[in-house]
Amino acid sequence: MQNSIKVLAAALALGVSGGAFAVSTDGSLDATSSSDDVTVTVEVEEAVKITLGAGADAVIDFGTHATDGSGTATDSASMCVYHRGVSTVGVLLTSTKSETANVFEMEHGTETDEQLTYAITGWTEGTKEENITADPADSTCGSANNLTLNGTISTTDLDAAKAGTYTDTLTITVTPT
Repeated sequence: MQNSIKVLAAALALGVSGGAFAVSTDGSLDATSSSDDVTVTVEVEEAVKITLGAGADAVIDFGTHATDGSGTATDSASMCVYHRGVSTVGVLLTSTKSETANVFEMEHGTETDEQLTYAITGWTEGTKEENITADPADSTCGSANNLTLNGTISTTDLDAAKAGTYTDTLTITVTPT
């Protein structure tokens, strides 16, 4: 009876572990030893991630400005860009309020036909930029940011703008390169 239990236990053990691996060929029958190969595989998928900085780092806020020719308005937003195992990504910036191709624009809060142009240094609205630096090892970039978007509104555009609050949503799309 005990031998039957041992055989049953061995058969169950082989049945459970046999499903986890694929044997490529049968081993040979030999009096002293036998060997075979087991193929082990895994597929690691492509992964990209963008994480905006905290607080003020997550917003481009140009503040309040008088239309008196007192200068440009500037601010920036910082973020972490990650790409598993690869140190570059493609990044596309799109302005949800833009009515002009390839131009970043904000829309007036109450008069939607009023737009205010702004720039993101080194970027064209709606154009994917390739080979942007990404962290290849840490999806949090070691709690630091590796991409900063610098925004500017020119004095001319500020002075010509109708009084009011202007807003836009800047969509940042990160893709593998």
